[in-house]
Amino acid sequence: MANKKWLIIRAMGSALAIALLLFGLVGHVIAPATAAGVRILRGPYLQDVTPTSAEVCWQANVVHSATVAYGLTSDYDSAMATDKEDQNHCVRLEGLRPYTQYHYQVRTGDETLAPDATFRTLAGLEQQSIHFVAWGDHRSNPSIHHQLADVVKATDPDFVVDVGDLVDSGTSMSWWSTFFIAEHDLLATAPVYPALGNHEQNSPLYFSLFSLPGNERWYSFDSGPAHFVSLDVASSNYKPGSEQYNWLLRDLQDTMRPWKIVYMHYPAYAYAPVGGSVQAIRDYLVPLFEMYGVQLVLSGHDHFYQRNVVNGVTYVVTGGGGAPLYPVGVGSTTVYAESTYEFMKISIAGPTLSSVAVRLDGSEFDSFNLTAPPVGRAQTPAAMPTAHTMRAPTAPSPMATPEPATVATHALPTAAESPATSGTSSTPPTPVRIVTGGVATIGVGLLAWKGFRRHSRQPEKGDDEEEDEGDPQDYQVNS
Repeated sequence: MANKKWLIIRAMGSALAIALLLFGLVGHVIAPATAAGVRILRGPYLQDVTPTSAEVCWQANVVHSATVAYGLTSDYDSAMATDKEDQNHCVRLEGLRPYTQYHYQVRTGDETLAPDATFRTLAGLEQQSIHFVAWGDHRSNPSIHHQLADVVKATDPDFVVDVGDLVDSGTSMSWWSTFFIAEHDLLATAPVYPALGNHEQNSPLYFSLFSLPGNERWYSFDSGPAHFVSLDVASSNYKPGSEQYNWLLRDLQDTMRPWKIVYMHYPAYAYAPVGGSVQAIRDYLVPLFEMYGVQLVLSGHDHFYQRNVVNGVTYVVTGGGGAPLYPVGVGSTTVYAESTYEFMKISIAGPTLSSVAVRLDGSEFDSFNLTAPPVGRAQTPAAMPTAHTMRAPTAPSPMATPEPATVATHALPTAAESPATSGTSSTPPTPVRIVTGGVATIGVGLLAWKGFRRHSRQPEKGDDEEEDEGDPQDYQVNS
């Protein structure tokens, strides 16, 4: 994936200068030029890290050749050179040890292009403990995005899962420049594994800037006891029989990892006056999640935090990464809901997954634990449903009448949760709480918002005509 990915991107020009002025970070992000006049404009940033390899990418102001020095200490006992002269480079480091911290530095000749940085390789199968961050929907508020990225970096994650809408417009290089400035320090120490969002606009820039596993639209990777699956529900078909659906089916069947975590941009379960759940995802993908023991499904698109539990699967919307916040609601399966800038800090230690959401000021909320089934427990159904029967078979209707709520100053109502099965919370459920603009309110019943079309900055095909479910143009929601 190295230099072929840079054919589209040649120069940043005034767009980068504008983005830098937005932050006032010219001296912080762009290193001074070397004696040869080489200066890094973007990066270095980490990509496609595995237990035994990592990719270091960057862009400079001029065509150049360079070397990535690396090792267990800043003395660097190894080096890998670029294969040609170019402005943009990705250098693959091979033969690394699993779950080990490495130092690295980009150099040209005897001069350094970037200061020493460290990263950790992904965990091998024998490693039972990992730590990562999940978030998304950064889009159009670079100041908040940058501040939140600093809080993320302080948690020292192994890697970052991003549920999409990294930028406001995926076809604009200036927005991508702003993204990489906001996450400059974070991406130098932790790789990001993104899912495509609708604001990426299926742009070639996305695929030229990121080096990801598989076909890069949908892919999976392993770290320690966990199997991660990234899906493209924004720009690719996922109906039964589609390429992506068939790949997902095989992928979930083949993995032997006890933890299975799926992430994508649009949510299967979300309750709000703007946005909401995507019915096609419930119809076609949710049954696979339930059948193959997926414990946690992460999504964004709706700019708030919300956790729902349906048939033993935990669904979290973590869309508070910087885009303008949306009002949040509550449904019959909602456990917690808050409209705030946030990210999820997640750790796995053997059979226990622990998650806590973190606000912009560093305060924490909605802590919960999940428990994985014993390794080797059969989770494959006796027979797979066909395209004609692919409907969520036992999921409670999100429009079902909730249990009566008790409204009191210090007593919040408890949400009606799905029956506990493998992968559900091992701690008592948190009372439903809705927080908007820092003011807590009481959820007194199911918000009966139905038939809303998904909010989009630009008109999408399908807004005024009926589309096949499972196609990326289908944005009908059922809240």
